[in-house]
Amino acid sequence: MSVADPIVDERSPHERRLLRHPWLAFARPSVLAVIASLVSLSIAQEWSPGTQFLLLRCIDLLVLMMYFWQFARHSPSLLEASGIFLVSAGFLYLVSKATVIAATIILILSLSWFAMTWIAKRWPLLRGLSTLAVFTIILQSALLILRGIKAGAFANIMHHLLSLTFLCLLTFIAYFTSRAWHVGKIYIPGSQIQSTRFWSALLFLAVFAQTITNNSSLSLSGFHHYGGTITAALTIFVAWKVRLLFGAVRGLRLVPPAMMVMPVNQVILGIYALHPENGFW
Repeated sequence: MSVADPIVDERSPHERRLLRHPWLAFARPSVLAVIASLVSLSIAQEWSPGTQFLLLRCIDLLVLMMYFWQFARHSPSLLEASGIFLVSAGFLYLVSKATVIAATIILILSLSWFAMTWIAKRWPLLRGLSTLAVFTIILQSALLILRGIKAGAFANIMHHLLSLTFLCLLTFIAYFTSRAWHVGKIYIPGSQIQSTRFWSALLFLAVFAQTITNNSSLSLSGFHHYGGTITAALTIFVAWKVRLLFGAVRGLRLVPPAMMVMPVNQVILGIYALHPENGFW
């Protein structure tokens, strides 16, 4: 009697480890950083300055943990780590002294080095994104220093936009280290690739434009209400278009329904904000 061949598990060790410990995925530094950033952008303003400072430093620590983990795994270099530390310290010192021109030159040179090094050394995706996250927290610190020296509408807008960009970057890192990225595959038909890119980019820009018009100092508060309606409709439309694509991946099935609920939740919070008697809302 013939014996059936044993089933061979063709998944990589990383994939098998993710399947064996699914709940540990929530303890990844990238996921914790995303959660902390969401808290920082939403309700941290209601906390004391000391608590806000502690929350921001926890986010910085999580980002450094992600960076050094990828740094140790792919092309570690003492010159790179020490160079980033020394240049960052000098950059922040120049910003604190309001030497904007010199600080801008250092920023441009640093970003050029980062781009050329990523391409020349062919860093893996997470290696490059974690390094970019470190650059982002340094730039956030510089904007905080500028806001302390001279508060202005432009500095406030740039800091908020950078915070949203940082949140998007952390979300990408969390997704690229998730089980859905390593195991699940999103199949986009060739005829839908261009339209998918267009609508996703349009939604991304609409959210950023909505953030800019939310600043009352720009006298665009009236446009903000119309922009909110357009952004909400666009969010629901894009969620409807990608529901079948995301539905094929187990870890992303809830993303389209969540996107459809978000505009409704935003409207409810806006109604509560119109009534001061409703507490911190």
